[in-house]
Amino acid sequence: MSWQIKQHLDFYIEEFQPPKLPRELRVMITSAAVHVAAMLVIALGLMSFWFWQGEELKYAQQQQKFLEQQIVEIQALRPPLVVDARLAEQRDLARRQLEGGQKVLRYLTQQQLEEGQSFTQLVSQLGDQHVAGVWLNQFSISDQGRHISLHGYVDDPAKISKYVATLVEKRAYQGRAFRYIDVQKEEDKQWLRFQLDTRGHPQDLLSSAGRAGVGK
Repeated sequence: MSWQIKQHLDFYIEEFQPPKLPRELRVMITSAAVHVAAMLVIALGLMSFWFWQGEELKYAQQQQKFLEQQIVEIQALRPPLVVDARLAEQRDLARRQLEGGQKVLRYLTQQQLEEGQSFTQLVSQLGDQHVAGVWLNQFSISDQGRHISLHGYVDDPAKISKYVATLVEKRAYQGRAFRYIDVQKEEDKQWLRFQLDTRGHPQDLLSSAGRAGVGK
């Protein structure tokens, strides 16, 4: 018996192959899937970051509460603060001296002095001096502003050097030198009295004035 092929089928043609999506649609679906996956990764990263931030915030709040409790306990162990009478007296003295100095400054700066004899800069820059522990309660300007004498109080003699050094740096006091510096302790007082003068020792000035009188 002989076999003879009656019909020939080609299963490789598109008719017998499973349906395929168009290339453009496949690209679109693939791109959408990639974007969705990226968004999921970003969302997971943000959630992890927020969770970590929340844990850090909780830890910081716990530390703050712990430190606040420690502060309260330490403060409860310390004795109540009591104002020292001597310090209060020094504060009141400094306040009165400051108020007096400000009144003098206001008075002098309001005066219309003759040109070449104005002491406004000398007085105003003297008022700008702020050295802790040094209180100025009296000053005098003589010989048309060429000589200056300062009187006050200090709690440490070493601060006089700082006071003078910062004063002579000011414009109105440049080129001036305090040739006489005297610091003395008063009885029953915590502070020292000081005197600064650009003319030298007062006794030397009296001797010079006496010799000048005899010469005349």
